Amino acid sequence: MRTILLVEDDEITRTIADNYLSKDFRVIPYETATRAIQDLRSYISNLDLAVIDVVYKDFRTGVDVWRKLREQGFRGPVIFFTGITPESRDYKQALFCLNTDRNNKRFCTIVQKPQTIEGLGTEVKKALSTSPRLKPSPKVVRLEQIPKEIGV
Repeated sequence: MRTILLVEDDEITRTIADNYLSKDFRVIPYETATRAIQDLRSYISNLDLAVIDVVYKDFRTGVDVWRKLREQGFRGPVIFFTGITPESRDYKQALFCLNTDRNNKRFCTIVQKPQTIEGLGTEVKKALSTSPRLKPSPKVVRLEQIPKEIGV
């Protein structure tokens, strides 16, 4: 069974997504980016896909989660699941991550909320169908710096 990391701070959204995705996948749900990052080593070797919100109440961002996943060698697909506007700084940071992944031939996309749970499920299946199951790279991946005009 394929494994999905789900990091979403809105309890209702997280619960609905977890329940829906758990029909076909093993889901590892987290409420905060901080906790997902702290526990990363416990699940990264079994991870196939990450679905991460962009902004959290704990002052971390989805970009923090994405960066840690990539630094620890996760090569699988990432879906940013967000309700923020494309004009926001956080959305632009997510776009930078998306473009970095695409340049490295990795699947990464942004799914805008509100989205039906079926729509998210379609994106998950699409992401997993385009990515073979990859184990983490044994070396630490150095990522490009986010440009200063986008900031971190």
